[in-house]
Amino acid sequence: MTKLLSKSQIFDIIRDVIVEELDSPSARITPDSLFYEICHDIEMDLPAIISECESGFDILISDGEMERLETIEELVETVEEKLNQ
Repeated sequence: MTKLLSKSQIFDIIRDVIVEELDSPSARITPDSLFYEICHDIEMDLPAIISECESGFDILISDGEMERLETIEELVETVEEKLNQ
């Protein structure tokens, strides 16, 4: 995947991952969405979402970074930072 993605494009890709992983309507997923509100089982769902993002963006997100994520926007910013390294 190209590393020249806008924040909006990153969000769209992450939203698609979340919709697929959680079988959730895309309209429910906004940058302000909280993972604990959208995940059915945060212990299983969040690692699956992160894994798909790591694969899709060809990045690594540490367990510590994952544990600090509360909103979709925070994940978007984390991905953006990693893509710009």
